[in-house]
This record gives sequence, structure tokens and C-alpha cells, in this order.
Amino acid sequence: MKLVQLKVRGLGETPETGWIKLNPSLTYFQFSRKPKGENLFKAIQTINPPYDCTITRPFSEYPQQEKPGKSAGTSIPKTRTVALAVFAAEVSLIKKLGTLTPILYETDLIEIGRRLDYSRWINFIEIASSTRWDEISTELENLLKTGHMSSEGTYIQGLLDTFTGTDRISGSVAETLKNRLANLKQESAELQIQITDILDKVRRSAYFTKARSIVEERIPLFVSIQPNSISYSDSLAYNTRPFPDQKNKLLRKMVRERMKNLFPETPSKIGRHSSNFEHLQLLCSYIISAAEMRSQPMPIILLDLLDLEKADITPEQIHTFLQSLTKCCQCLCIVNESFPVLSVSEARFINESEILKKNGHTG
Repeated sequence: MKLVQLKVRGLGETPETGWIKLNPSLTYFQFSRKPKGENLFKAIQTINPPYDCTITRPFSEYPQQEKPGKSAGTSIPKTRTVALAVFAAEVSLIKKLGTLTPILYETDLIEIGRRLDYSRWINFIEIASSTRWDEISTELENLLKTGHMSSEGTYIQGLLDTFTGTDRISGSVAETLKNRLANLKQESAELQIQITDILDKVRRSAYFTKARSIVEERIPLFVSIQPNSISYSDSLAYNTRPFPDQKNKLLRKMVRERMKNLFPETPSKIGRHSSNFEHLQLLCSYIISAAEMRSQPMPIILLDLLDLEKADITPEQIHTFLQSLTKCCQCLCIVNESFPVLSVSEARFINESEILKKNGHTG
């Protein structure tokens, strides 16, 4: 999946943004102050981080109450969504989702959010993930009138009397209704078609639960990198879930080959006395190779370029590095007004006022 839009509903020192359109390869975020960009990226990373949010607790320093104003003193609900991302679904994913139900062939954009309580939700934009009662009530009432549902008539009528037309059919009610309908004697082909049609609508919630599980496997890992903070061990052992020894040997070989292909000007051996920029290239090669070995999507790199301001490297070297990196990964980079940004083909540059503009959804 390709990340196409972002939004952060920040609290405290984390800024609140409007919907931000992203370039599929490289987007620069310009900030006047480095901490503001760092806090924004910290929130963005929670969409799919390389750590467990419930353990790391990235929102732990957020205020518990609203700022002074109309809602001053009001507790902030834990269900508040902090970070939102919109992804474009690729053809292979759409085909796989479509095997669950034809409705999912209409999948185009998928929205994912991380709440303040660290739970995560997934929505299929413009596709309802469950059926309303008014979508099947007429069909159920017609079946009741024909007498074909005599064995389940009291239960079905009870449901129709209990729920309003706009209520959603999901959870245990959907499961029980599905079982009751499946047990009906289908005395004719016409009746079988009617019941099958109703069952498909009742099962929609279950189909979408399975669809979300499929999508979760396709979400790219969001990896935030601050070049000045990279240690020697980081660049050699970036791996949250270690591989068996035989795979680690293969991984090291893959990293060497990736380094040679992406960054041919960099020395093949990176050691304790190598520069942060060289360690950065090794770390990126490791992250990409690890994803490849796990058959995972290519990660999204969140890179703080301001850490390279005082490094002994030229703007042209940074430009070449980003050109190489974006052949594999989508990159989001923090810069400031003075940072010497060289244009990478079709890169998007967003200044602070545009980032913080609270516009409507642009999707």
C-alpha cells in the first residue's frame, strides 16, 4: 500500500494538522523548530511502529484535559484518534480482498488510525463495513409472510421489533442471525437465492473483520531515524524480531548487496570509526533487507535531515542518498528554511503553515 495522506490530532507539544497530501516517493516537512517536527513524526510513527505501543506508550506525556477555552477542564477521551493515515490499495490487495466479498472489489483508499488508548482502527473509505437493518428488513418480512420461516419466525420478528432501520448488524447478533438463517429449510431454488442474498448482507461485518486482518499484514512499517542518534550497534543489529542464525547469515549478505546497489560510493566495511552518515546508509540497507526477508511491505522511512546539518557532507551527497533510498522506500523528511534541499524528481515540499492548516478531508 502507498501512503497518500496524513493527519495528526496533536495534544500538548505535538502539533495538530490538517490533511497532508504526500508524494509517493519523497515529502519534505519544513519546520521552524526541530522539536515540533520530531513530535509530529513520533505521532505519525504510531500508525505502524517497530515497537509495541502499549509498552512504549508514545502518548504518555500528552495532557489529560483540554486546553483553556470552551472545553477547558474537560477530560480528553481515550478513544480520541491521534494519528490518521490514508493508503492507496494496490491491485493485488484488492483482488485478495475481493475473494471475501465482491463489495471489497470497490476498495480504493484505506484509512488507518491510532487512538490515545493505543488501539488501532481500519476503515475502507466509502464502503460500509456492516449492513443496516433497513437493508434486509423488507426481505425478512416477506419471508415471514410466506411461512417459510415458521421455525425461526418469533426470533426474527423480535429482532425486527428491537432494532431500528439505521442500526448496524454486527457482533453476536450477526453471528446468531447468520446461524438461524443457515438452518432454514430451503425448499425451492427461489427461496435459496433469497436466503443466500440475506446471508451475504448479514455476513458483511464478518467479511470486513477478515479484510482488516489482511490489510494489517500489508501496512508498511514506519521507521523513524535520527542520524545523530544512530549507534554502532543500531546499524549492525536493527531487528525487533531476531532471525535464526542461518537467516541472519543470509540477511548480512543481503545487506552487503543492498549497500553496494544503493550506495556504491560508501565503503563496504562500516565500523566504529565510520561517520554517522555511513551508519545511516547501513541502517537503511538493513531495514530494507529485513523487510524483504520477512516478505513484508517496504518500510516508510521518517528521517530527520536536520541531524545532518553539521555533518561533513554536501547537499549533493544527501540528494544522491535520497534518490537511492526512494527507489525502495517512501520517505518523509524533516527540514528547516535554511536546509539545502535539492529537488528529487517529483518530491513534495510542505512548509509549516501548510502542515498546520486545519483543512477538511481532501481524499
